Amino acid sequence: MAIELVGELPENYLIRLPEHSVWIECTPSTPCDRPVFVPGITPSSVFLQVDGPGFEIDREFIPQYDVTFSNGVECGECRLGTIVVPID
Repeated sequence: MAIELVGELPENYLIRLPEHSVWIECTPSTPCDRPVFVPGITPSSVFLQVDGPGFEIDREFIPQYDVTFSNGVECGECRLGTIVVPID
């Protein structure tokens, strides 16, 4: 799954997906790519928390999925979900 954070972000912020035990800390010494990729999860909905100085996001998102057959139909589908998170 890809988490696309849109807007100005502070130097330090935290991304959490508590239902999936995902905790990503973004700092100047360990910056996060944008979008942030979280491999191995393809939920129909996801509860996301993003916290930083001056803002807090705490809500559920519905990922939009692209389905491909990278290795052919016989190998099954690959799903990449994306959620877009506006930072105010």
